[in-house]
Amino acid sequence: MEYTFAVMLASHLGTFVGSVPLWFYIIGPASSGKTTLSDLISSASPYVKAVSKFTGLHSGFRSGNSKADASLFASWQNMTVVIKDFTTVIAMPPESRDRIFSELRDAYDGSSAAQFRNRVAHEYHGIKFSVLACVTEAIRKFNVSNLGERFLHCQIDSHWKPDMTLQTHSTSDDTLIRAMRSALTSITDDKGTSNS
Repeated sequence: MEYTFAVMLASHLGTFVGSVPLWFYIIGPASSGKTTLSDLISSASPYVKAVSKFTGLHSGFRSGNSKADASLFASWQNMTVVIKDFTTVIAMPPESRDRIFSELRDAYDGSSAAQFRNRVAHEYHGIKFSVLACVTEAIRKFNVSNLGERFLHCQIDSHWKPDMTLQTHSTSDDTLIRAMRSALTSITDDKGTSNS
């Protein structure tokens, strides 16, 4: 567990340093602790955003006269995105899955643009966010060439017993989470970063 969590922290800190984001598949079978680790890091920093499902990064939605940008590119910038179940993405129909993969490729490469039938157009440059995609072993059977070498692989230690960790750090005892949040906040504040 410690190794996997260190990798997740490295990905998060990589959002604030360097020019290339660190994207990881966090690979493990069901009940291997992926959700526990995701919840820990998501609770530890305001610069981590956890998502359970999404259908694409671009959005042409506009409410009335509002010009607010509803795309995920806008809300994910300078964040670490934890996709809690990437297995559902690879199980999508090919057309939907390929759209997400295309937009993720654009995001990793730093720019993306889209034009919608309602005349809404978005163009993004300087995109940067980290991704931690929690996924089962199914990813090893999937043709990952759609995303090239953008994702590194991190296998959760199969000998870890998540129940023992949950007993040690119950939901009522948030000492660990508060300590992690304090440490990560101090690091990101020292970098002078913001979510804007």
